[in-house]
Parts: sequence; structure tokens; C-alpha cells
Amino acid sequence: MNKYCNESDGLRRMVSLCSCSAWDPTDSSTQLKIKNSLIRGMSMSGIYKTEEGQQRLMELYDRQLESLNVEYREQFVDTRFGKTHVLEVGNPEGQPLLYFHGGNSTAPYSLKQNLYLLKNYRVFAADTIGHPGKSDQRVLSSDNLEYGEWASDLIDAWV
Repeated sequence: MNKYCNESDGLRRMVSLCSCSAWDPTDSSTQLKIKNSLIRGMSMSGIYKTEEGQQRLMELYDRQLESLNVEYREQFVDTRFGKTHVLEVGNPEGQPLLYFHGGNSTAPYSLKQNLYLLKNYRVFAADTIGHPGKSDQRVLSSDNLEYGEWASDLIDAWV
């Protein structure tokens, strides 16, 4: 076990992208292993290796969402890359804030550490497409503009 991988982190365990005993995101050989694992581990139907794994992650997602103990609204936004699941939480009169979680995480998991935003902002927390969560499972490339185009589509949905 090391500082980069927490055994209790259900998301990392569910997606099975790394061996926790060897996880070091700064090591280029580890990055290559993860990239190859992602490519091999993805079926044509998405990012999850099994339906059971996907179901367990959705159960974890729902528990994380309920643990926020806040009112929320769920919606799906169509983008050129597929449907994106978005949680709307926070102050309905607050300034809108489009919120993105980190890689291989989910909106509720990330929001848990940032609940202070909900007092002053109307937060639109998107589940990154192609990552764990309720958005479509199409994996975008980090080697081109796809993530920026996806984010632009989300912004356009509210402008």
C-alpha cells in the first residue's frame, strides 16, 4: 500500500485499473500498464469488465450520492460524444458553476470534499463521460481536443 492508492477507495477497486500495491502515477511504466489495461479491459459495450462490476459501482454511486445529504436533481445532457449525467445541487439562487471531478471518480464522490460550494453556488456536477458514473461509457482521448469539445457541449447546454 502507498500514498497513491487507498484500499478503501471503492472506485479504484471496482474499476480494477491498478494493483494497489504497485500504483505510482508518476512512474511511466505504471502509466503504460494502466493504459494497456484500459484498452484490454474495455469491451465494445463500455468501460466495465463485467455487468456485476457495473452494477456494484452504480450501487456505490447511489450510496455516495445519498451520503451527501443534500437535495439534488439528476439530468442527462446530450453531447456529440453521448449522454452526460449531471447532478444539480446547491443554492438554486446561486451563481451557476460547472463542476468536473478528477479521473476515475464520480460527481458525488468528489462533491463530498467540496460541500462548501453548495452554499453560494448552483452546482452542475458532471460525471465525466467514459469514467465511472452514470454518463455514457465512451472513452475520450486525452491526445486531442475531445475533452474540451465535450466540456464545450455541456456549457452550450446552459447558455
